[in-house]
Amino acid sequence: MRVPADFAAVVAQIQRAARRHQRHPARGAQMIAAISEGGSGYRLMNYLVGPGRANEHENAHLVAGSDVIMRRWGAWDELSPAQGYEIARFVDQFMTETGVKPTGSRRAFNKDSNKREVIKEQVPCHIWHCSLSLKPEEAAQGDERWRMIAQDFMDEMGFTGKDGKAPCRWVAVHHGSAKNGGDHIHIMANIVREDGTRWNRWQDQPKAMRAANRIEHKYGLYVVEAREHARGARADSAADLRAANRQGHKRTNREILEQRVRAAAVASTSEHDFLIRLRELGVRHCHGSPRNPGRRRRLPGGPARQGRPAHPVVRRRQACA
Repeated sequence: MRVPADFAAVVAQIQRAARRHQRHPARGAQMIAAISEGGSGYRLMNYLVGPGRANEHENAHLVAGSDVIMRRWGAWDELSPAQGYEIARFVDQFMTETGVKPTGSRRAFNKDSNKREVIKEQVPCHIWHCSLSLKPEEAAQGDERWRMIAQDFMDEMGFTGKDGKAPCRWVAVHHGSAKNGGDHIHIMANIVREDGTRWNRWQDQPKAMRAANRIEHKYGLYVVEAREHARGARADSAADLRAANRQGHKRTNREILEQRVRAAAVASTSEHDFLIRLRELGVRHCHGSPRNPGRRRRLPGGPARQGRPAHPVVRRRQACA
């Protein structure tokens, strides 16, 4: 197969090949965890119980959270902004009582670029925000199911005290479908524990992916293969995001590299074709050192990324074709 020199033609060819090779459509609900941080629980709760950016929010109410908060507001079918303010005050209670005020860099969602970015200054970062969402074509899960999912997820993430440490205050809000139609919840937590210690956010995105994988198994949801085998799509690290921010890029090198390698693997008809497509897409491919023999791939000017050998995957797919 001849590889067109024009990049747009290559992308179009890859997309057509991807559709041809999609023999097993996903079944069931696929859970996506998106994490950001903030310095104001009041501002976040005002958004969660408010109308939303496109008036998509409706009947905002709690589905799970710390016991003291659920006893007071868990039975309400719809929360007012005033109640949202009070809930935020309860979530911040341990921080207020202990006087611990976490500061540092934080991940924030930029609504203009529609991307998560890192604010590198020393800014308040005591609010941890995670949305758990399903694909638009999936049915709504219902409040009771979301309650169990949110509780299990926060147990896994170490917020509830199940791991023997002091608990953090948290809530999970459901306010209807997202703009794309997907059912979802928002979880807000203050990282200051009851005893004044701080919840550790290190590697929280990979940890959230593992928790989502266990939840997918427990509740019979669609299991994302990349999470099941700890491979494929990986979360951007804080270092990846900082590097993209320094370079003025909207996407990290990891994200760009992964998409290009996957695209080349799906569309290729032979090992030689696979390597040609990598080069056409601007990916350099080389073997590792004797101590670390795995193949490495990188974008020009970017760091090398250790990867699994893709050639056997291409061989297996061709043998089944």
